[in-house]
Amino acid sequence: MQFIAEQVMNMHPATLPIWFAGLGYLLFARHAERFRPLGIVFLGVAAILLLNRTSRSGYLAPAFPMLFAAGGVALERAVRRSTLRAAALAVLIVFGAATVPLALPLLPADTYVRYSRMLGVTPSTEEKKEVGRLPQFFADRQGWDRFVDQVATAFDRLSPSERKTAVALVGNYGEAGAIEQLGRQRGLRAISGHNNYWLWGTGGATGDVLIVLSRSRERQQQRFASVELAGEIDCGDCMPYENHLSIFICRGMKPPLPEQWPQFKHFE
Repeated sequence: MQFIAEQVMNMHPATLPIWFAGLGYLLFARHAERFRPLGIVFLGVAAILLLNRTSRSGYLAPAFPMLFAAGGVALERAVRRSTLRAAALAVLIVFGAATVPLALPLLPADTYVRYSRMLGVTPSTEEKKEVGRLPQFFADRQGWDRFVDQVATAFDRLSPSERKTAVALVGNYGEAGAIEQLGRQRGLRAISGHNNYWLWGTGGATGDVLIVLSRSRERQQQRFASVELAGEIDCGDCMPYENHLSIFICRGMKPPLPEQWPQFKHFE
């Protein structure tokens, strides 16, 4: 039931009559017989995701445009009076305008928090992880400049020779991508065992010098001959699991990083 409720919320409750009518049109309308497979495929995929019990509701989102199109055709045939059509359009415009700030980054964070609370909307994430005062949709857009600045501060503490080979070892593709995109001109490089980043390997790093983001100093001390605390991530309204990570300068990984790399793989 939660999966179904998430679909309704993702597509906006005010649009439910449109896409639901579209699904019925595809499945049952006689003059839509040639499009029947689209409705059947939609129900089949929805059932698979629902029975899986761990699927994100967003996985079904790409299928909804065809339901909206079919719903538009169905409602056009069913609603003949222009006043009813105008009323339906007005409802969509009003409700859509009221909820635009929930989908687009139009408001400052503090204003967004007050506005969402007024509408009764609480922060959420499909990753089943802790959230802060912003939903993950917006939290994932927060604090990357600060994040990279703090990693760069640790990088600048290295000697010139160490900076030539040092890379940042981070926990996920978002962190790695931010460092690669925003820190490239500052000499920063990143590697990660997360998803495709693991497939791209160590980038030539041996583990002699790494900047590691982690919450566990003990774990790094088991891997490296030397572990130095160089700072802490403070990315504001970012996701909590990326905030307040310790920044370690680690030297002397044994055995070398390429030999340990399979242990860093995590696909999720």
